[in-house]
Amino acid sequence: MDIFNLSIIIPVYNCEKYISKCLESVCEQEFQGLQVICINDSSQDNSLQILNEYAQKYDFIEVYSNKYNLGLATTRNRGIKLAKGKFIMFLDADDYIYENALKRIIEIADNSNVDILLYDMLMFKKEGDKVIPKQQWRIRKNAYNQERGIDMLCALIENNEMSGTVCGGIYRASFLNDNHIFFIDNILHEDIPFSFHALLYAKKIYYFHRIVYCYRQQSNSILHKPDYKRLLEGLAIGYEYIESLWSHYVSTELWHENKNVYIKQYLENIFDLMEQRYVGILESSDKKNDESILNIVQRFNLLAPYEIQNYIDDKNIAELLRLYLERDGFEVVIALDGGKGVSEFESDKFNLVILDIM
Repeated sequence: MDIFNLSIIIPVYNCEKYISKCLESVCEQEFQGLQVICINDSSQDNSLQILNEYAQKYDFIEVYSNKYNLGLATTRNRGIKLAKGKFIMFLDADDYIYENALKRIIEIADNSNVDILLYDMLMFKKEGDKVIPKQQWRIRKNAYNQERGIDMLCALIENNEMSGTVCGGIYRASFLNDNHIFFIDNILHEDIPFSFHALLYAKKIYYFHRIVYCYRQQSNSILHKPDYKRLLEGLAIGYEYIESLWSHYVSTELWHENKNVYIKQYLENIFDLMEQRYVGILESSDKKNDESILNIVQRFNLLAPYEIQNYIDDKNIAELLRLYLERDGFEVVIALDGGKGVSEFESDKFNLVILDIM
């Protein structure tokens, strides 16, 4: 039996500057039946002291500590296990919730009996005492009325409005546990496979076309001063996890063939991110010879711009085409026609015409 209406999971690591604003935004909500789970991930600043002060003031705030720094994914998983609410929300310690938003989203989620309720997010940055909206980030242009998760997932991908973040919605706790939806431990970009898994298996979903969550952009965050190696590794793991989820889904669920198009597009979007991280590795560090990175490069045929240029400079266009086409699952035969213009061959998957530009 659920004890609370909503459990909010807040991982905290070195956020003494922002955690008070975060907690105030929660404590000022006109809402009953709240559990706030704050997990200090071995912070080195005064974050734990601030958390304890709030816990003494508000009986719905619970404070836990990791003995070692375990990272966002593992800490969120601990929060899921501690949650006693009907619904779960993920809130980062440097962000905050819009005024009086919780009561409304819980009413809708409860009355609609949904597995997931999605809402909009606003990105902002602070300059001095002035809060400046950075962009209309994840404030979707379209109002969605799809009820099944798979239909919502494909519609968001089709409109280029699919967000990988888990902070853009609340999740029924029993739905997460029954479907074994947790974060992959010890990776970055951990939100992407989690969000895909949840949307894929949600039987009922609702989209609340209003801003609920305010996301603080920080220049010192992992995405703005990135560890390209860990980001690339996280994306590679997430990519393969999503492929595996989709393969299992199509073998066990009723679905339409045209959904494949959207899932493939989403995987291509993740792959584009992987290429960006790889380029970052090549441009900013000496990790390009790291064994784990070379393994990822080999598995996904990642190519940086200068590597593509090397193929062009060497007039090895045929090899470049082969790499890209095989990466997308095609069986490739190269047959250039000795300078006579065009060569054509057929395979069981497609016809290919290669212009001989040598």
